[in-house]
Amino acid sequence: TADLKASNVKLGTDTIGNIALSGSYDGAKRLLSLDPQTGIYRGASSLTASGNMSFDKNTYQQLDGSIQFNAAPVSWVEPFFIGYISKVSGSLNGNIAIKGTSQQPDISGKVNLQNAGMRIDFLGSYYTIPEGEINVSNTKIDFGEITLFDSYKNKAQLNGYIRHDHFKDMSLSLRLTSDKFEVFNLHDYENQIFYGNLLASYDPLTI
Repeated sequence: TADLKASNVKLGTDTIGNIALSGSYDGAKRLLSLDPQTGIYRGASSLTASGNMSFDKNTYQQLDGSIQFNAAPVSWVEPFFIGYISKVSGSLNGNIAIKGTSQQPDISGKVNLQNAGMRIDFLGSYYTIPEGEINVSNTKIDFGEITLFDSYKNKAQLNGYIRHDHFKDMSLSLRLTSDKFEVFNLHDYENQIFYGNLLASYDPLTI
């Protein structure tokens, strides 16, 4: 059994918060169990995980667990995308269920995004998303229809999905529609190939 806690954990320059790991391992059954209090905590925000994972090859390494987002800061992912996105803000709420096996997990759930914002570094543009709903399944990460705003408060509608087969063979299908929206905003010292400020209309732009 284990009950471990780490305080004021940092990842890069960002303070993640407190991390708790609580659970047990049954050597005879080769079964790892995580208690619901396992997760990351910072103030009233948390990301918790619970459930079982079998390491027994005879059971095809079965999974039965879930991940719960409770006002979890989107900024927790920023250290993994240094050079791609920055100035990340917003929160996530929802639940993702994980079943199946380690080789072919069955994942389903819904996550709500609130007051999100980020700078796309290679474009230099900062976008905000007041709210959005992301549905996850074994075949699709569906963004539904999300309203984006640029730094000038111009509005765009984004809808589409990422199709996949248990997170393999991914393909992207997105559509962006707007009368006027910022494409990029870069200084000459940020990009030698293209720089300046460009706004354009999308009617629609399909990716």
